[in-house]
Amino acid sequence: MKRQRFGFSLIELLVVLGVMAVLVGLLMPAVQQVRSAATRTACQNHLKQLALGLHQYHDAAGALPPGAETVRTTQRPRMPYTGWHLRIAPHIELEAVWSQAVQDFAAQPDVMNWEPLTHRGHTRIVPTFACPADDRYRSLQVEYNTGKKLAYTSYLCASGTNLKSCDGVLYADSAIKFAHVTDGLTQTILIGERPTHNRFYFGNWYAAYGELGEGAGTHHLGAREAALFTVPMTCRVGPYRFGPGDLTNPCDDFHFWSQHAGGANFAFVDGSVRFLTYAADSVLPALATRAGGEVIPN
Repeated sequence: MKRQRFGFSLIELLVVLGVMAVLVGLLMPAVQQVRSAATRTACQNHLKQLALGLHQYHDAAGALPPGAETVRTTQRPRMPYTGWHLRIAPHIELEAVWSQAVQDFAAQPDVMNWEPLTHRGHTRIVPTFACPADDRYRSLQVEYNTGKKLAYTSYLCASGTNLKSCDGVLYADSAIKFAHVTDGLTQTILIGERPTHNRFYFGNWYAAYGELGEGAGTHHLGAREAALFTVPMTCRVGPYRFGPGDLTNPCDDFHFWSQHAGGANFAFVDGSVRFLTYAADSVLPALATRAGGEVIPN
């Protein structure tokens, strides 16, 4: 008696493979959407932690830290060219980073003396300072003109209109109190997203010169920022606007944008975090200033 054999014919196999291909095609966009939503939520959590750190700094010091410190700073200890990221380190469970920076500045006050790179904070990767949507920030990146490997951030504080206006809450050598934010804490931007260009002109979180030594483009950014000194010298002066960007375009360093679809996350002075679509560009200057008296539509 012959044993009966069971199996698939070639046509049946092709049909099954075709069905599986269709299912995979349908599932992949859904999986990508879930991942995108998870990344955006994780990014918002990072911004929330940074906003709370700024609140704790304000409670301890009586004012928010400077967005960036220049050589004119009167802060103690003096740490020229550093930004708000370093100042809030003790308030986001990075006490060792702060203590190390104090030691390094005592040993080498000129942080911009790149040879040798003695300040260890330059190469300290802090996951909280980076949006999870950008894998580049998980490792050190080569800075364009020195060849040094540095740690970068995708979060810049909102300086107001631009680096010269001083009408936001964090800018060069600022010391703004919550009481100065008369537009309302819920209606004023504190921090926003800005991925840096692939050649890493701006964005070392620890300390960097930025625009004109004011830290613009590295530690803080305006809603209508101007490119007064750029590398390379190919970007228009501006003003630049909130809109989609490209990691290969150095001029996109001068406006807020993100690698999330359709907009970017922003932390507000009250500590809340919201996703603003690029359609909000028209009201971003009003949101970025602390005492403009503007009425923001809901």
